[in-house]
Amino acid sequence: MTQMRCITLFLLVFSAFLTACGDSSPSADENIVQDPSLCQFQQGACKQLVDGVGVSLTLYPEHAPSEENLQLAVNFDQTVNNVSYVVEGRDMFMGVIPGKLAASPVNNAQQLFEGNLIYGSCSSDYMVWRMTLNFETENGVQTAVFDFRADNPI
Repeated sequence: MTQMRCITLFLLVFSAFLTACGDSSPSADENIVQDPSLCQFQQGACKQLVDGVGVSLTLYPEHAPSEENLQLAVNFDQTVNNVSYVVEGRDMFMGVIPGKLAASPVNNAQQLFEGNLIYGSCSSDYMVWRMTLNFETENGVQTAVFDFRADNPI
C-alpha cells in the first residue's frame, strides 16, 4: 500500500510540473518595456537634426541581429564629408567598434554613405548599442548619437 501512495504522489507532483510548463507564461520579450528613445528600424529610418543637418540612419536586417553582417546607410539632407562611427554598448562595456562609411557611388552629392557593421552577442536578453556618428560640414565636425537594441524582436 505504501508503494501505491508513493506512485500516486509522484504522478500528482509530475502532473503539476507538466501544467506549469505550458505556453501561458509570457516570454522574456513580453516582459520588456520598449524604450521609445531607441531606433526602431522596422518602422523606418532613425532620424535626427544636428546643427541644421538632417541625418537618417537605416540598418538591415532591421532587427539588428548579433554576430551577423549588418548593412548601414546614412543619408544627410546636405553635402557632408568624412563620415565615421564608433559603436559601443550603451549600458555595458562590449568593446569599441570603429568604422568608416563610404559615399555611395550612385550619389555624387556626398549625401548617402554606406558601410557594414558586425558586433558580438551579449548574454543579456536586452543589449542596447550606441552608434556615435561623426561627419564634417562647412561648420566643422558634427556628431549624432543613435541608440538601438540588438536582436530586436519588435
